[in-house]
Amino acid sequence: RIDPNEKYLVLEKSYLGQDDYALVIKDLNTKEDPLVLNLKDIIAKYPDIIPGNFGLGSWTKDGEYLYGDLFQGAFSTAYYRIEVETWKTEIFPAPPDILAGVERAINFEKLYLAYVDIPTFTGVQEVYEQIIEKVKKEGQQKNLFIYNLRTKEKIKVASADPEWRFNL
Repeated sequence: RIDPNEKYLVLEKSYLGQDDYALVIKDLNTKEDPLVLNLKDIIAKYPDIIPGNFGLGSWTKDGEYLYGDLFQGAFSTAYYRIEVETWKTEIFPAPPDILAGVERAINFEKLYLAYVDIPTFTGVQEVYEQIIEKVKKEGQQKNLFIYNLRTKEKIKVASADPEWRFNL
C-alpha cells in the first residue's frame, strides 16, 4: 500500500508463525525501512492480543497516519495506528466480547469501533439459522455497540430483532 504522497510503501515481511513476521514501511526514495513492526514484539508488550496477520492498513488523505488491524480470518484481534512523522505506533486490542463475522465498522481517526453482538452472516446459511433460532429461543436481541479503542469504554446504542442488519 503506497501513501498518498507516494513516499512510503507498506509491506508484510515473512508470514504468521515466524519470528521475523512484521509490518514494514519502506521509504521509496532511500529504500530504507524507517519502521519494522515485528509481531513478536507486539505480543511481548501486549500478551492478551491474539496473534494475527497484519492488514496493510489505510493511509489518511494527508499521509500523516497509517491505520490497520491484526486479523485471523474475519476476526480483528487488534488495531494499530502509526504516526508517520515520529513513527509512534499505538496498538489497541479489540473488544474482548467481539465475535468473528459480526458486523463492524471502525473510525480510526476518532478510534471508535461500532459492532454488533450477534452475526448477520456466518458464511454458512445453516449455521446462521441455528444461531438465530437459539438466540430467539433465549429471548435475546441484537445489540449495536460503540467502543472507544483508547479508553475501552463500551456504549450500547440500540437493540433490535436478531435478524436485523444494522448496515454499519
